[in-house]
Amino acid sequence: MKKIIISILIVTSILSLSACDSSVTSEAPEKEINQVQMEDQIEKKVHQVQVGDIITSQDWEIELTDAYASTTLESEESRTAWTANGGYAFAILEFDIECLNSTKPTIDGSGITNLMATVNGNTYASWTYQYINSELWLYADNTYLDAHLPLHIYVYTYIPADSIHDKIDVELTIAGEECHITIN
Repeated sequence: MKKIIISILIVTSILSLSACDSSVTSEAPEKEINQVQMEDQIEKKVHQVQVGDIITSQDWEIELTDAYASTTLESEESRTAWTANGGYAFAILEFDIECLNSTKPTIDGSGITNLMATVNGNTYASWTYQYINSELWLYADNTYLDAHLPLHIYVYTYIPADSIHDKIDVELTIAGEECHITIN
């Protein structure tokens, strides 16, 4: 259906441009190329990830274990909890992640990358990576994993607290695959 609509738009654009003067007609190939690029982007499939789904590549095995919004970031593994202040809450993704080889790729460099949350038309692109070790919350920025040592990781961003129950769309790359996660 999308291909048909795009084809109709392309034909309509070409016909309408042919009625214009030559300076506008010279832009038609560029507009046609842009239409083809838009069609390619529409056809590009994004993997819809749900809790329990596992994404595997040559370097990674990554499972989404939870996706939620909360005013606190906490775990049974630690006595420390983080509370969002100033009218904010957290959009939180939890993953079990394991590096499958000894090349030592970083988590935020190739494991879980390009995160962008959208809630109520606003986007949030500043994400924090943390894990717990001996009850301490540690940052996982530029952190690599040795082969076959699994890690539970929390990846989160701040969102307005009044949006905590709204739909939150998260676009990201997991193990090199473009993915989408919906919270709420």
